[in-house]
Amino acid sequence: MVLRSIPQPLFKYLPLERAKQVLTERTIRFSQPKYLNDPYEMQLVINPVSLRDDIVAREIASGTPVNEAEETASRRLESVAFDLVDMIKKTRNEVGVLSLSERSDGLLMWAHYAQDHRGVAIGLQLEQCLLPSNQDPNSLVWLDDVKYLSEKIDFIREGTAPWKSLLRKSEEWRYEEEWRIIRSLNTLRPVTSEVYVAELWPEAIKSVILGARMSPAEETAIIALLEASDDFSHIEIFKSVVSSKKLALEIIPFKEWASRAIYSEFHFDENWREIREWVDLEALGELLTSSSKAD
Repeated sequence: MVLRSIPQPLFKYLPLERAKQVLTERTIRFSQPKYLNDPYEMQLVINPVSLRDDIVAREIASGTPVNEAEETASRRLESVAFDLVDMIKKTRNEVGVLSLSERSDGLLMWAHYAQDHRGVAIGLQLEQCLLPSNQDPNSLVWLDDVKYLSEKIDFIREGTAPWKSLLRKSEEWRYEEEWRIIRSLNTLRPVTSEVYVAELWPEAIKSVILGARMSPAEETAIIALLEASDDFSHIEIFKSVVSSKKLALEIIPFKEWASRAIYSEFHFDENWREIREWVDLEALGELLTSSSKAD
């Protein structure tokens, strides 16, 4: 299925309320390509030259003389091209995509998909609930990493299935470091005529990362949800923290973050979360401690 090792866990970035829904209902949505945010999803090129050559080659392979094969190709070119468009559109409506990322600390990922850093990133192990055994030859279950290219796909020349174009995106999206699970809708459970989900076993959830801008009340709500079920006792909880030293995020265990909170609330202003965006409170605390010891 894939040519290189799969990094695990892979991360699903979600707004806060959507994350709560995933954890409560224990299902996760596979979106049809028409609902994805890239306008080029499954926008394949039907190159007339490649298509004509393909028709000619097929005719010759079936025993048709070259001249007749070329005449047939010219006569059928338009209708075959339009039929292929219909086939691609049909395929686009028959599959669902679960987009995941190798990164847990992507600034843009948190901004674009996790409610401006107020949401959650869920670390997922690829259990059978997400990648079921595919016994039905008419069903598709596939995992692979996305390749980032500048050109559209001439799928006639490449001889590739239309759904495989979902594994190629513009270079603009490279920051996502994306992996995709692609499944036929008939392997998923319909919630509505447009929404399809897969069961998400608790053991498939490896970790939960709370966004850097999540409020204390929101942090408490997510942790209470996880602690309410023994099924989630194995899940590691982390906090995304805006680094004081560079323009980046740090992913730290939530217990470490809680210890920092207790210390900061005791030693600094009650608005320490806001203050730490400008002041390295950890370094300040160390300097103050050193000074007091020296005195």
